[in-house]
Amino acid sequence: MGRVEPGESVTDAVRREVREEAGLVVAPDVELTGVYTDPATQLFDTSDGPMQYLAHVFRCAWVDGDPEPDGDETTAVDFFEPGEYPTDLHPSDDWIAHARHGDGVEVT
Repeated sequence: MGRVEPGESVTDAVRREVREEAGLVVAPDVELTGVYTDPATQLFDTSDGPMQYLAHVFRCAWVDGDPEPDGDETTAVDFFEPGEYPTDLHPSDDWIAHARHGDGVEVT
């Protein structure tokens, strides 16, 4: 799960998180393609009270590095053709496919 560190830009955070969790270097021109959440799957109790996570989906270009999971937050790294995404990884899988296809904004 990625986050922006204090003083870091969103673009730099995306590039850092991809490098840390997947072993890949991506180009600086990162594009936000979707922001998603669902209270049914993204609402968690924390010491500060309930928190609902937002998933930010970005499109970026791989420029260097070999896919290698960090073994902590990421257990596998792979590439998939559009429309061939695995469906058994995480409740947010549909969000990735939605963002990839540019289906517009969906607000619920």
